[in-house]
Amino acid sequence: MQRTAKRAPAPIHLTKFVCLDCRTCFKRPVVGAEKRKHVQWVEVRTCPNCAGDAYLVGSDFKAPRKTDDTGWKVADFFIRAGLPYFRLYKPGSVPGAFSQVGAYPTDMQAAREFARHHAGAARPFFRVAETSVEVKARIDDEFRPL
Repeated sequence: MQRTAKRAPAPIHLTKFVCLDCRTCFKRPVVGAEKRKHVQWVEVRTCPNCAGDAYLVGSDFKAPRKTDDTGWKVADFFIRAGLPYFRLYKPGSVPGAFSQVGAYPTDMQAAREFARHHAGAARPFFRVAETSVEVKARIDDEFRPL
């Protein structure tokens, strides 16, 4: 009888989330994130600090200082508009090629114009239960003591 080798599960990928209520940024595991080339939605989870909503953000997101009200207003605007700092691309000069759009603006006037221009890239929100059996099982397997 021939035995088939079991595939090792893909490693847990930690993804950045931000809570706009308590102004904190943290990472949580997301199953299947390593397979996604483009984010389909903005995951919304519960903040471990204040139990408010925490939003999935792109890896390029750099949280402003907690005292930076303007920075947090801009971040709040982009995240709630469905543009939570994921990399955006525009068609390049060569057919079929794409180039990355520059950095996200840091002031509200430029942020509004940027959001208006990239409204087609906005993603819908999707609430995810963090205690799903699949995620919990994968985490238990990944971080099992030796």
